Amino acid sequence: MHLGLAELILIFFIALILLGPAVLPRMQRWLRRRGKQVAKSRRARAAEAAAAQREWDAHMKRLRKKLLAAGGLLLGGWLVYLLLHPVPVVPVAYPASSSAFSGSYTANSALDAAESYALQPYSAPVCVRRHGGWLYMAVSGGQVVRMQEDGTDLSVVLSTGGEIVAFDFLSDGRMLLVGSDPIGVGGSVMIAAPDGWNSQVVAQPVQLETTETPISFLSALCVGPDDRVFFAVAHGVPAAENTMEDAYTLALLAHRADSVVYELDLRTGEMQPVLTGLTLATGLTLDETGEMLYVADAGTGTVWQVAADARGLKAGNRDVTAVLQNLPGRPAGLACGSNGRLWVTLSGETPAWLNALAGLPRLRQAVMNLPALTRNRLILGGRTAVLAFDAEGEILENWQSDAMAAVTGVIETENRVYFAQGTGSALHWREY
Repeated sequence: MHLGLAELILIFFIALILLGPAVLPRMQRWLRRRGKQVAKSRRARAAEAAAAQREWDAHMKRLRKKLLAAGGLLLGGWLVYLLLHPVPVVPVAYPASSSAFSGSYTANSALDAAESYALQPYSAPVCVRRHGGWLYMAVSGGQVVRMQEDGTDLSVVLSTGGEIVAFDFLSDGRMLLVGSDPIGVGGSVMIAAPDGWNSQVVAQPVQLETTETPISFLSALCVGPDDRVFFAVAHGVPAAENTMEDAYTLALLAHRADSVVYELDLRTGEMQPVLTGLTLATGLTLDETGEMLYVADAGTGTVWQVAADARGLKAGNRDVTAVLQNLPGRPAGLACGSNGRLWVTLSGETPAWLNALAGLPRLRQAVMNLPALTRNRLILGGRTAVLAFDAEGEILENWQSDAMAAVTGVIETENRVYFAQGTGSALHWREY
């Protein structure tokens, strides 16, 4: 039984009354014995607690070692998987880029001052064209919508069923589109007639000539004033089992020079290679005469110029001119404007870590094996821009933003430039 202080004092006073002063020595001896017992009990309990703590610490130390070993095995296995698991297209080494937003491309926020027209309930426009006084835009869900140039009369024009990367018009009003086909097999060139544009119009695939490497990711399209059709494809980069964004990042990581620009004969489906040796052709446009073709290469930050009637040329050869080099971001949309002006959009910057891995294809292969969402977030993003250049390559307009998402399509009208941003639900424009 444990006696408290109050009980001990009470017992002491009772004993003092009953036994008198003789009880004091006995009480003192008892208190000393009691104090020694309490101290011994406390030391025993402290020793037991210390032993239990030592046993617990040893147990936790053994557990931590096991967890670290298991984590190391899992991390090692994951790294082995990332490094050795097959990828759809094997990356290659390439020279690192040193471009940056400096000098003629000094960073600014001029693009944030752009006006916009709402596109609700449609979103994520990636391409914009002007035809017959209307502005046409490819939006998410494989649809094309249009509006007047003042932002009114928004309506759906057609549906493809698959995602659209780019589109353009033939002289008779028919629309050509590139993207993933309705059943998701891979890349497709599609055509639609303008007979009562509405949401029930469906684009039909164009039968293309068979190539040695199956066509999967189509990345750009343009139609010349004489109805000559040019489109770009990144061979070997799958779009069937991935989104267009996934295919884009895989092509940038692989950095293989296997993107090709073809001229297409719509009557026969015959494809003639115009320009090869590109990393990822993301933009095509022809000048007003239809004689010169401009090609944007997102992987190298270059805009090439070739004769539209050229065949079998390779980027970097004598007959291919790099009109713009070392752009500070990834070129995307191209458009020729008045007075020889060339508009170029930059969809973002190349991350510094990706430049650091330029000569390390095995590590880029590991990044390719990361989950698509993680991989895309690592690569995409950064400062975007809409730029204009004269015929000599001198910069005329320099509009940038570090808040706006990827800017892709662009088109010039009499006094405005319209540009499509790959997120949000608006078409942006600025006067120039």
